[in-house]
Amino acid sequence: MAADPEDSAVIEGNLRAPARWERLLVDSAVIGGKDRWVRRLEGLANELLLRIRETAPEEEAKVESIKKQLRDLEALRTYALPLIERLAALPEGATWGEWLAHLRELAVNALRAPEGVLATLADLEPMHRVGPVDLYEVQLVLGPRLHDLSVKPPARRYGSVFVGSVDSARGLSFQVVFIPGLAERIFPRKIVEDPILPDGQRALRASAPVDAAGAGESSTPAGLPRRGPRSPDAVPGRAGAPVAALGAGETPAVPARPDSAIAVLMTRRDRLELERLALRIALGSARERAYLSYPRIDVQQSRPRVPSFYALEALRAAEGVLPGFEEIAARAESTTRARLGWPAPERPEAAIDEAEYDLALLASLVEANDEAATGRAHYLLTANKHLARALRARSRRWLRRWTPNDGLVEADELARRAMASHQFSARSFSATALQNYASCPYRFFLSAILRLEMRQEPAAIEVIDPLTRGSLFHETQFEVLTALKTGGLLPLRRAVGSGERGQATLPDLQISVGDPTTDLQISVGAPDPSERDHSLTTENSLDRAFDLVDRALDRLARDYEDRLAPAIPRVWQDGINSIRADLREWLRRMANSDDGWVPEKFELSFGLTDRGPRDSDPDSVSDPVEIIGDFRLRGSIDLVERHASGKYRVTDHKTGKARAEKDTIVGGGKYLQPLLYALAAQKVLDEGVESGRLYYCTADGGYEERVVPLDEFNLQAVTSVLTTIRQALADAFLPAAPEKGACGWCDFLAVCGSLEEMRTRTKPGDRLVQLKRIRELP
Repeated sequence: MAADPEDSAVIEGNLRAPARWERLLVDSAVIGGKDRWVRRLEGLANELLLRIRETAPEEEAKVESIKKQLRDLEALRTYALPLIERLAALPEGATWGEWLAHLRELAVNALRAPEGVLATLADLEPMHRVGPVDLYEVQLVLGPRLHDLSVKPPARRYGSVFVGSVDSARGLSFQVVFIPGLAERIFPRKIVEDPILPDGQRALRASAPVDAAGAGESSTPAGLPRRGPRSPDAVPGRAGAPVAALGAGETPAVPARPDSAIAVLMTRRDRLELERLALRIALGSARERAYLSYPRIDVQQSRPRVPSFYALEALRAAEGVLPGFEEIAARAESTTRARLGWPAPERPEAAIDEAEYDLALLASLVEANDEAATGRAHYLLTANKHLARALRARSRRWLRRWTPNDGLVEADELARRAMASHQFSARSFSATALQNYASCPYRFFLSAILRLEMRQEPAAIEVIDPLTRGSLFHETQFEVLTALKTGGLLPLRRAVGSGERGQATLPDLQISVGDPTTDLQISVGAPDPSERDHSLTTENSLDRAFDLVDRALDRLARDYEDRLAPAIPRVWQDGINSIRADLREWLRRMANSDDGWVPEKFELSFGLTDRGPRDSDPDSVSDPVEIIGDFRLRGSIDLVERHASGKYRVTDHKTGKARAEKDTIVGGGKYLQPLLYALAAQKVLDEGVESGRLYYCTADGGYEERVVPLDEFNLQAVTSVLTTIRQALADAFLPAAPEKGACGWCDFLAVCGSLEEMRTRTKPGDRLVQLKRIRELP
């Protein structure tokens, strides 16, 4: 039976689905050594298999999507793991001959067209006996060569341009040579004496006798890493490369001393001679004409530059007269009239490419009258369809009326049909998604409707970011509260005597962790026999609760550390200790509270089908909760507390700063969780809920709380917000209308740009009346 071509890692010479590999690499967090790559990819495969087992059989589309991810993951493993094994097998130290053999094998197996890399490695074959060298030295030598690897371009009728360093022009010749950068502090650079090894000591060391027996043990010939690549097509006299642009700031490689194994310790005089040699090499490579130039303006400091004395000497050699700086500046200004902030010449005819021509033409039209400018730039709309669309969109966004380029505005029939599946009656929303509407309706559209998100790049983290910190905090809270409730130790009280709790003791928390994709098991062990005859004191209660925090947080931190691969272990550990301190203070305040609220349920979720019993309260429901008309809410409540009177209160834990005002109800539409979660809990539990609460339970938040009673007035406020959003969805009107300062914290700044607030102020405000009204709600 023939194998399915879809199961192959390579299809018709192309890798299978490399565009989706980045997502898999982010999900698996493979940064690290070979063992980590194998373990994390295997763990991701097990997790995907677990998702298939937990998915209902009738959800065929979802199952097929997960199977497609598995096929992509298998293709990634088939391609990547052999390369990772080869990288892991690289020696710590070896001769250049051994390194070249390893690198050739790696290039052949990793690259589709390894010819250029193999040619570069062949250039180093004369060094095969040199060594041993380590990987750092290999990178030092190969880095510049492979980074600037020259590839022979196709032959062109009118020739081509070679761009390279001065050292790469050794032995080559060109019809015309351009040498830019002849300005003071650029070429030549300011030459200062090395304070650690002055010139006098350098001269003494250079003249010292050297043991000739050590000459053959030099790991890297002097000056070798500084050699630039040579263009394979830039052969003297060849018409394929008649023009060259050579950087004057590059100095030639330092030649090795023929009688020693050490590199020449250059003095200031040596460096000055090398700079002169660089200029001679660049000028000597020109067969017909050479152009010298220098930047007239220091852009960073906004002041004029002066030409290098090398430019003066070159002019004296060419013209027989030494010009002054003022004369050179005048000649340069008359030759080119460059302008800051407008990278184009004054006349379009002097442009060297299409972009310069377009900018030069547009600059001349800015100051022209309307009659003379009309239609002059119309060719831009036909030259490139993408440019035409971008120009029209940008111009329409500045109009004093709403246009389709301002977001979801003036939707056509196709857009309205698409929006029909995003009405309150058709789908559920989370409280966090709805809160984006008040900040900016277009942000709500991009995140909740189009479901765009920031692109994640796999990289070793240096500090614990707020999202990771919040996840660690909430997961630890869930495990600790679950264990405390199972042991019958909630609430923690300020003073506990034998008459209150009798023989209650806190059982041991046993956490069993096997494969990262298996269910998390939290079991409660039997009480310690030595504690059975002792009453539980406050100190013992808190100490045992702190022990639960330490054990749960340490386990979770190890799991996160394995996934995220922090770059600096000490910084990571400091962040974990900060979370530990916040959790301990949260427990201490809970034990000292006399308000009568007892933690009852933790992570009570509704409408979250991707959560299992290990992640949520047993009373969680898989369907969204319908509240306030046809609006359906999905989400998870961090904590549900019960009062002695029988009333309930919901709490959403926050790990950031307390940004909500003291008397917040909906906070201008940006704080909907207290009331929406209170209404949802009322439906799920079929019990009366008194209030919702935001609890900033960390030192950053000052352990402040914002309690929002579920009364008639507050219910009207949240209903007003939902009514406004419902109408916006029905009208398909979600424009880019940010509130003040919202763009500075928006993930979609690259989509809109930074001037949306300014543009919105010029638009008609009659369609934003309801939006402004909810922004004014307390």
